Amino acid sequence: MIDIILPTVTGREDSLARAIESYQRHTHPDCLNIIVIRDEPTVGLAWNKGIEASTAPYIHLSCDDLEATSPTWAGACVEAADRGTLPCPVVTRSDGTLESCGGDMNAPACLISTALTDGTEVDFSVVPFGSREQVEAIGMTEGHYLSDTYFSHKGRQLGYSTVIVSDYALTHHHSNVKRRPVTQEDHRLYHEALR
Repeated sequence: MIDIILPTVTGREDSLARAIESYQRHTHPDCLNIIVIRDEPTVGLAWNKGIEASTAPYIHLSCDDLEATSPTWAGACVEAADRGTLPCPVVTRSDGTLESCGGDMNAPACLISTALTDGTEVDFSVVPFGSREQVEAIGMTEGHYLSDTYFSHKGRQLGYSTVIVSDYALTHHHSNVKRRPVTQEDHRLYHEALR
């Protein structure tokens, strides 16, 4: 069983419906539990609330403007977590072009925009997934942005590398409803959480 935690805010109902439908279409119903967290001020706070409500052995920290596109994503993520790694998705844009193969803190916009092979280690995953043991050990910052980056960086401190899993495929539709830029507060919460 995988708990998929989906933060959302008022005004993004269509985006949320697309995300839910995609997970339902590409995940065996016996393995799927979707936890929607509404109108929290940050993604990190919503993910924390979802983690508290979660009871499954695996936790997927997603977003309402993502669409699952691979029928084997769940099994591939579970296998990666069971190997003691944190899976990183291949993310495309709505037009089908590659948005990211994970993160590189030294790359433009901190995203890797070239294709990488399975098992390649990257700085961070833009959409965290882990076993309950991994998620509880790593925890989650309360920030809006950099929460995904934190998950991989804290995981690395604990011995969990983040690796590309090509079957973990998502499309990012970039809903701009209530989207805001990265703030100094996001950076402060990120750095404090890594201590």
